[in-house]
Amino acid sequence: MKDERLNKLIEAHLEGALHEDERTELESTLLESESARQQFWEQASLHGLLHEAAKLRWADAPAAPSAAPVWQLMSCLWQQFVRPLPLAFAALVVGVFSGSLVYAHFTTTTATAVPLTNAGFESGPEPTSSGIAAAFDRWGGDLCRVVPAEQGITPHEGARMLRFLSAVSQGAPEAKDFTVADQWLLLDVRELPLQENARTIALSARFNRTADSTAANNRFGVGLYAFRGTAADGPLLWHSVKARALAFAETEVPTDSDPATWERGETRLTIPADADLLLLRIHAFKQNWQDSATPELIGHYADDVRLEITPAKHSLP
Repeated sequence: MKDERLNKLIEAHLEGALHEDERTELESTLLESESARQQFWEQASLHGLLHEAAKLRWADAPAAPSAAPVWQLMSCLWQQFVRPLPLAFAALVVGVFSGSLVYAHFTTTTATAVPLTNAGFESGPEPTSSGIAAAFDRWGGDLCRVVPAEQGITPHEGARMLRFLSAVSQGAPEAKDFTVADQWLLLDVRELPLQENARTIALSARFNRTADSTAANNRFGVGLYAFRGTAADGPLLWHSVKARALAFAETEVPTDSDPATWERGETRLTIPADADLLLLRIHAFKQNWQDSATPELIGHYADDVRLEITPAKHSLP
C-alpha cells in the first residue's frame, strides 16, 4: 500500500512544486526508508525515467521491450539498477534536489524550455478558429476564444486563458462524429535547440472545466506529432494525423469538477532525425455532438502550455 503523504511529496517534486520544508522531509524519508525509495522509483517511472533507461538497455534485444507489461519492466529494472546499489540512492536524492538526476549508469540533466508564442494566451496573435495555421508558431484550430476569469474559473497563470467553444472550425459544416475541440501549433524542427542526445520533447498544459459542465465531458488531451514537409502543409495535417506522422505521442487528462483546481497533462515524444515539422495539440473531448439545443462544451479551458527538450546522457554497459 502506498504511503499517501509520501505519494503527495513525490508528485509535488515531479511537478516542481515542492516547498523547502517538504523538500527536506522527502529527502530524509528517502534516505531512511527502502520502501519509500521503491515508491519514489515507481512513481518516477511513470514520468518517463524508466522508459528511457529501458529503451537504451534493450536497444539490441530481439524482442521489443515495450511488449512487456509496464510493471514487469519496472520490476526487472528495479532488480538491475536499484537493489544492487542501496548507497547509490543517496546520490539520486542529492541529484534530484539539485535539479538533475544521477542514478547508477543513467543520467539526465535539466530540461531546456522552448519559448512558445502565446503559450499562456496573454499576448501576441490570438488563436484562430479556421483550422491549423499555414505558418509556424501560431495557434489555430476549432472555434475558441481567449478570455479573462469567468464562470468561477481563474486563469492558471496570468490574466487570460483559452476557452474551447466547439468541435468544428469556423465555417465548417456540422458533423456529428466530430467530438474533439482542437487547437494546434506548428513548429519548425530546425529552429529547435535539439542535439543528438537531446531529441525528447515534453509538452504539458493545464486544463479546467466548470462545475456544471456535463460529468461525462471531463476529458482533455495533449499531443505531439512529427512530420516531413513545410508550413504550407499545416492546414492538411490534421487529416489522418496519426497515420501520416513519422512519430506521435498523446496523453488523455481527466479533470475533476472543482473549478478552483487545474489538472496538468503531459506527453513526451522522441523526434525522428528526418522530421521537419512538430505539431503541438491541446484539446477538449465531448461525449456527443454539440448543438445549440444541448451544448456540452459550456466551460472547458486550457492554460499555461509548456514545451521542454530533455537532454540525456547514458553510459549503460
